[in-house]
Formats: sequence, structure tokens, C-alpha cells
Amino acid sequence: MDALLSVLIVEDSTSDAALMLRYLQKAGFKLTHARVETAEQMRSALLSQSWDIILCDFALPGFDARLALRTLQDTGLDIPFIIVSGSIGDEVAIELVRTGAQDYLMKDNMERLAPAVERELREASQRAAHRMAEQRLRLSACVFESADESIMVTDAEWNIVAINPAFRLITGYSEAEVLGKNPSILKADRQDAAFYRQLWNTLQSAGHWSGEIWDKRKNGEVYPAWLTMSAVKDTADKPTHYVGVFSDRSAIFAERERADFLWQHDILTGLPNRVLLRDRLQQAIDSAKLDGRQVALLLLNIDRLQHVNDRFGHDAGDGFLKELASRLQATLASGDTLAHLGSDEFVMVVTHFTDTDEITLIAQRLAQTIAEPIQIQNEDVSVTASIGISIYPVDGNLVSDLLKGADMALSLVKSEGRNGIRFLTAEMNARALRQMILENHLRHALERKELLLHYQPQVTLVDGSILGVEALARWHNPELGIISPAVFIPLAEEAGLILAIGEWVMRTACQQNKAWQDAGFPKVRIAVNVSAHQFATGTLATLVRDILIETGLEPQYLEVELTESVMMRDTESSLRQITQLREIGVSVSLDDFGTGYSSLGYLSRFTIDKLKIDQSFVRNITTDSRSAAIVNASIALAQSLGIKVIVEGVETNDQLDYLHKIGCQEIQGYLFSRPVGPDELSMLLTRSLK
Repeated sequence: MDALLSVLIVEDSTSDAALMLRYLQKAGFKLTHARVETAEQMRSALLSQSWDIILCDFALPGFDARLALRTLQDTGLDIPFIIVSGSIGDEVAIELVRTGAQDYLMKDNMERLAPAVERELREASQRAAHRMAEQRLRLSACVFESADESIMVTDAEWNIVAINPAFRLITGYSEAEVLGKNPSILKADRQDAAFYRQLWNTLQSAGHWSGEIWDKRKNGEVYPAWLTMSAVKDTADKPTHYVGVFSDRSAIFAERERADFLWQHDILTGLPNRVLLRDRLQQAIDSAKLDGRQVALLLLNIDRLQHVNDRFGHDAGDGFLKELASRLQATLASGDTLAHLGSDEFVMVVTHFTDTDEITLIAQRLAQTIAEPIQIQNEDVSVTASIGISIYPVDGNLVSDLLKGADMALSLVKSEGRNGIRFLTAEMNARALRQMILENHLRHALERKELLLHYQPQVTLVDGSILGVEALARWHNPELGIISPAVFIPLAEEAGLILAIGEWVMRTACQQNKAWQDAGFPKVRIAVNVSAHQFATGTLATLVRDILIETGLEPQYLEVELTESVMMRDTESSLRQITQLREIGVSVSLDDFGTGYSSLGYLSRFTIDKLKIDQSFVRNITTDSRSAAIVNASIALAQSLGIKVIVEGVETNDQLDYLHKIGCQEIQGYLFSRPVGPDELSMLLTRSLK
């Protein structure tokens, strides 16, 4: 026998234990064993390792076979227990067998030991297999009854012989209604005969089939199901039963349809989104090619929709958009498409028209429809629309060409004050090409080190010394030459490059100021403009703190310039970020003061360190009484609030004299110096030392 037999011997006589082992070895058993002679030793042995069989003497000092059997039974283990005794009566032995011992034999008849052990090992194996089979049956019955999937069992002739509760729940049929019936009662007639032939052939050849199938409930409702069919075969490999397991996929199908809809439609209005618009527009172009027709693309922007949201809330704004969408859809001709691209943009694709005059009339009707008042919270609210139009094939043969063309035309309407209609022109195309070339170059400007900073001094009127400098970004491209900030800064904002450029400007300016200080020049503040996009991130203070630590510049030598329009976008965020900057020790100035709508009111809310009066007022300060009054009032107001004032754009001595008379403290402008490079600024700082 190859298997190792583990034997636990309960015996106080070592010689008797050795005798048992010899007889087992003689029969061919390979043994591992242990001998115990007390209840405690036996309990410890049972818990510490597994045993194939227990051989127990009947009587031991303070311990006997009855107690040993109870010790085994207390553990719940099923180990064959054979009594091997020199003095036990038949009545006692039979009693022990009734209470759980498997056999008994006398020590003077050891020839019976090996056969008894073999028999009990076989029976123990059979008991274990029986228990496992029962456990599998119980588990199968539990799975059958509690499974979420419907289970149906048929005989070899496809008569239903069993169903589970999930079958009744999914199909609506009771057990009495389906037993003995063919599964075809569930057939929904959505698949043809070829489908079922393929199912049957696969099941017969492979023994199983899985796939999607359409079934019908008792109430007639058709639903999708995922079905797995398996054949149960006998020893002769002949099918005796078939088991079908299926799940109702209605919810999955509904979710799939919803996902498909949302992939191609705007969730707010239910109109086609950009994905479906491109598909519809391509179809319109393909059809127009065959018929020799034109296709018009009208891009509609709802002017100042944000004001509706700001005044009435976003929920009301959403309702407003839904109503606009409904009105526009009512104007739609058969075969045309209306799409919502999100926020305040709609697109209409018009496929049947005679000339551009007709498109103009359509656009005018759309504008009138949009302008009709919509009631919000018992108040009539009206908006206008800006509309840009491109035409296939005049303005392009591709979907992307028409979308870009309409967007260019729309941009012109916006630049002219909104509430208008424009067709794409050749001039717009040329301008768009220039913008595209600029954007492509700008995307590589930082890595190619084409950006640089110039610095314009800020001086005090007390003695003309330099108090600070403003850092101004410049772009010098080898191919395009010098590009004005007025051109590339808005382009950077549109192209999503302004955050990287803004961070570079902040870091470079701080590095340069620290370099000047380390070189022994007077310590001055450096002012850096912050864009709306940088401020909107809400993390400006963190960026500034990190750059100051990185460059080693002390915070009092950095000034952050913000425009009023930037701060007005989100006043709570602005208040928080300005407070954070000033807690770091950085100065905050309000740039372009006087050009906004609520500057005076905002001064009382925001704690700022300096006002910078816009150069548009300084230009005519000696000739225009209105400009002079604004500058006078601004300086007086700032002084009363304890805020410093600097006037930019000072170019003439007359302007300087006027500002000096009215108590202006600091100036900036070409009269003192234009913006210059770092080396030239170093020379100005050197002169300021003398």
C-alpha cells in the first residue's frame, strides 16, 4: 500500500502498541503514529493533526474506551474507532459499537486487525463521499431555488419537468402552467427558423449554447434574455435532460438604449449633440453632392444667456433653454436638423433652399423666434441671438470646414456687438488661417524659449526714484517676428495655453527680481498681471506661494495685478483668494481702474493695496474735464480709503505736472521709460541708486 496511514493509538502499554503496528506493517501499511494514554493527550492529538484511524484499548488507568469515544465525538470528527482489548465482554463491546465505535477485536487475535482497518477505511471513504454528495445536492437545490436567473429543466423530449422561482417571476407562468409543456411557449417570434436550427445544432454537437434571445412573458410582453442551454448526458453520452438558464436583460437593453441616446443627444434639451450633428451634416453633404444642392449651417449663439442664469438661477436658465429649444424645433423643416452644442449654442442644418436670400429669411425668423419673451418667475424675459452662417460647397466640402466657417462668421457678429447675422466671407477665411498659424507657433513658444519679459519702471513723484516694475510678456518668433501681447494673450486664452504662460511669467518675474536683489540693486516690487483663467482656478495663492519658495523672493516684493472684470466673475472666490494672497504678504492691485461698471462699489468689498488708473483717462487729462474729474475723484477716494494710487500711460510733461498738482503718488509711462529688457532695467536701477 503506497498511501501513508496515520494511526492514533490510545494504549498505556508500549509493547501492545508496538504489536499493533507490527501487524499493520506486516499487512503492507506505511505508518505514521502517535500513542496517548489520557483524555487530555488524546484531545490534544485530535486537534493538532488529522488521523486516518484510532486504535483504543478498553481499559487504561483513569481512562477507558467509553471516555475516549466521547472525546472523539465531542470534536465532531469522523475517524474510524476500533477497540483492541485483552479483556472485554461481548455485551460491553456491542454497547460501544452502538454508541459509535466501528469494530472491536481481542489482542490475542491480531490477525483480524489489518482486515478490520482496511474495511473501516473503505467505509469511512464511502461515508465521506456520501456526505459530499448530499452537500452537493443541498447546494444545488439551494442554488436552484434562490438563483436570480431563471432555470428550466426539460426531459430528452423537451418537456419541461422543473422550474425555479425566478422562472415564475420573470415569465409570469406558474409551475402548473408549464410542467409538461414545450419551451416554445416562451417564443417571441423575433428570430427566424434558421436561428433556432443553429441553436439546436450547436447544442447537439457541443453540448451547450449561449446567446441573446427574445422571449415572451405570459402577458405577451416581449423582452430580451441571455440564455445558456446545456445537455445532461448519461454514461452512454446520450442526452437525458436539458437545462436552460436565462436572465432578463430588459434593464440592460434600456440602459444601453439610454446610453446610445445620451451619446448622440444633449441631455438638457433632448436635441442632437455635436456627435449626431456631425453625422447628420455629413449625410446632408453626401445627399447634396448627388443632387447638386447646397447645404446651409446656421450657428446660433444666445446673447448674454449668463445674465438669465445670474438673475434667476441655473434651474430657471435650464428651463429657459428648453423653451428656446422647443420653439426652434417647431420651425424645423422636414429633413433639417437642430442641434444643441451645450450652454448657449444651437446649430441648424438646412438642406432645401434656393439661394442665400432664403437662408437670410430663415435666420431672421429664427432670431425673431428667440427674441419672443419667455416668462420666468412671472417676469417676461427676452434675449437676442447672434447667427453665423456657412454654405456647402461654397465655404467648404467637409463637415469641419462648415463648422469652423460658421464659427468665424459668428465671431464677427459678436465683435460687432452681437444680435446680428453674418455669412462667412473670404476675408474671414484668411483671418482664420492667420490665427491658426499663430496658434500653432504659440503652442511651441515656451519650449522654444521664444517668450521673454520686458519691464516698465514705476516711479515716485517725490524724487523720481524707481519703486517697482511691471513685468510685461513679449513674443518674438523667428518666422513671424514680434507679436503684440494684444494679439497673442487672447489667442493663448482661447487655445487653453494661458495657464502655462501665466505660470511662466510669474516664475520668471520673481526669478529676475531676486537676481536684481542678489546683484545689489535697490529692492523694488515687481507687478505681474494675472489672467481671468488663472484666477478662475481658485489656486492662485498656492501657485504664488510655491513660486516664492522656489525663487527665494520675499513676498513683499511681489505685486499681483487683477482687473475688475476678473474679480467680478465670482466675488466669493475673489474675496477668498485676495485674502489668501495678502496673508502670504503679497500686495494686490486693481488694474485698469475706472473702465468697469462698479469699481467704486467693489472698493468697499475687496481689501486691496493699490489702484492703477487706466491710461485712457490720463491721455486727455489736460484737455477733457470728464477724464480729469474721474482721475481726481479716484485719487481722492483711494486716499480716503488708505489705498495707494499709480497712474499708467503718462507720456507728457503736462500730464506729469497735472498729476503732481492733484497729489498723485506714483506713475508709469513712456515719459519715464518704455518697457525694456532686464539689462536695460538694470541700468535704470543703477541710475536710481545715484
